[in-house]
Amino acid sequence: MIFRPLPLFVRIFGLLVASVVFIQMLNLVLLLVFPPAADPVFTLAQIKAALLDGASVEHLRVNDVRPLEVRSQDKELRGLRDQLAVQLNIAPEALVLEFAKPPSRHETKEDKGLFDTSRLLPSAAPRSAYVDPETFKFSGHFKLGWRLDSGNWRIVSPVDSLRALWLRSAVIWLVATVLLAIPAAYLLAGWLSAPIRKFGTAAERLGRNLREPPISLEGPAEIVGAAKAFNEMKSRLSRYVDDRVAMIGAIAHDLRTPLTRLAFRIEKTPDDVRLKAEADIQEMRTMLAAVLSFVQAMQSDRPRQRQELRSLITSIADDQTDMGNSVTVEDGPDVVLVGDDLGLRSLFTNLIENAVAYGGSACVRLRQQGRETIVEVDDNGPGLPTAELERVFEPFYRAEPSRSRRTGGIGLGLALVRSVAIAHGGHAMLENRESQGLRARVCLPT
Repeated sequence: MIFRPLPLFVRIFGLLVASVVFIQMLNLVLLLVFPPAADPVFTLAQIKAALLDGASVEHLRVNDVRPLEVRSQDKELRGLRDQLAVQLNIAPEALVLEFAKPPSRHETKEDKGLFDTSRLLPSAAPRSAYVDPETFKFSGHFKLGWRLDSGNWRIVSPVDSLRALWLRSAVIWLVATVLLAIPAAYLLAGWLSAPIRKFGTAAERLGRNLREPPISLEGPAEIVGAAKAFNEMKSRLSRYVDDRVAMIGAIAHDLRTPLTRLAFRIEKTPDDVRLKAEADIQEMRTMLAAVLSFVQAMQSDRPRQRQELRSLITSIADDQTDMGNSVTVEDGPDVVLVGDDLGLRSLFTNLIENAVAYGGSACVRLRQQGRETIVEVDDNGPGLPTAELERVFEPFYRAEPSRSRRTGGIGLGLALVRSVAIAHGGHAMLENRESQGLRARVCLPT
């Protein structure tokens, strides 16, 4: 199966996320292979010495607190508390046993040490300590309180006994890091791919208008180098097109002078020769006028502005109607696009005149499809052979070979149509209608 090449943004984003996931998986393996040291285990004798005698026991903290800072005995641990009271030979009411869980409002920060496991993982707190019911050996995070004769309580708890929650907290931290890295990777990928997107947008604009301003030289050094090369290429293309168009226009313009001289010189020739020569001269003048019109419509340095396309086409149709031709414009949406007024007017004028000349009438409709505006011009003529539908867009090619003045010009009209459409980032095509006639379709981006 062949996959489409992924966009640069997706590649960068995927690479960053994969890198974070790989590093965190490696960290997870290290955590599992090299776990932290086990929590210390406290015997009943050590608990009794610290709680009843206030003796110093390694890894145990002993604090005296006020009664308000001690919570009442948890019902779930009351049975275990009573058994432990028997082992310590004290009254059960004078003893409180507590495992790590969400703290009450009476607990103080000093009594919880550096870390508060109940705040880290409240749902896992009841499993964060362990007591052997036979030997009464304690491990993990627990608290034991004994009521003194003064009314205060002596609290005994382990120092930094967090191993029961350590692995789980580490895994949660790794997952949270990955989740936090995803939006960071998204933003970074967008930042890195932004110059590429700008480069692609500029290339797309170049296809519409060679007079688009150059790309700004911003971003990484590679992008700046590519932008410079692109700007130089655009400048060379503009000069190339302008030189060719100007050359054709100059030739067509200069040929009119010798044709005029030739027309004066044949005035004294016999009538049969003079009439034929005048017809040839007039045809050449018509051809030169068509070439000059083509060059004028193809000039790329004219400013572009917002155009109401329906208004433009309606004005062309009204002009044709005033000349006695049958041209209708169907109702539809108003379309506004940025374009060259003279070029677009020449484009649709040629299409409508062709429909009238070869089909007797023209029916124009506008519609929008996505981000494109589609203009269709239908006629009721005989249509064209399938092989001719594309060739008629070639300059100076005509499907009707007689080139008579009655049936049309010299074959530049449809060439101009396609050239103007391409210059605006669109395209033009012809197709035979299912019933009768020909349909010209022009698609322009909005």
